[in-house]
Amino acid sequence: TNDAVGTVTRLINMGVERYLIPPVLIASIAQRLVRTFCEGGEKETELSQSEVAAIESQMNTLPEKYRFPVTNRIWEPQKTPTCPTGLRGRMAVFEVMEMSSAIEKIVLDDPVESKLWEAARAQGMLTMREDAIQKAFSKKIPFSEVNALSTLLLDEDETPTPVVAPEENTVTI
Repeated sequence: TNDAVGTVTRLINMGVERYLIPPVLIASIAQRLVRTFCEGGEKETELSQSEVAAIESQMNTLPEKYRFPVTNRIWEPQKTPTCPTGLRGRMAVFEVMEMSSAIEKIVLDDPVESKLWEAARAQGMLTMREDAIQKAFSKKIPFSEVNALSTLLLDEDETPTPVVAPEENTVTI
């Protein structure tokens, strides 16, 4: 699935009975790999005020323990004598949904992803994008990796647009 919450509906779509999911699903983890800096490969740049405001807006939806002050300082890769791209290696960004009594009740009663997401968020789940933003501001990954990740993941209010693959005449989302 594309996110941790989607695991429940995927299992149901595969034919797993709802009553079997809560006792055996301890947690659901989604991850993506992002590129990391090589030593000395980071260059400080600045975000625009509108970019800072957009990130602050997203950070305000985080559980309190994950919030941090957003500055306009970010880091991007730069070439070094030993590292032509400024990047070397990968790091995972995660999203973890832990089974709880609230999520168990939703799975058994009405396993709709929006309800599962609300319950997971209420118990403190971070999205992969939010994990990436935190890692970018702590100088572990380039901020451009947050943007690259964002093209792979849809925000909650976006819906996929069907695209027709020319050679196969099939619809993909």
